Amino acid sequence: TNEQRSVATSNVDENIIVTLSDVETTKIEINPSI
Repeated sequence: TNEQRSVATSNVDENIIVTLSDVETTKIEINPSI
């Protein structure tokens, strides 16, 4: 059970990181001056 929780947490962390990266990319595309 602990291993499953760890895997689930890792997947969530990866999804959050990807989302943040997408947001940063979008900001750059909208305003290249940043």
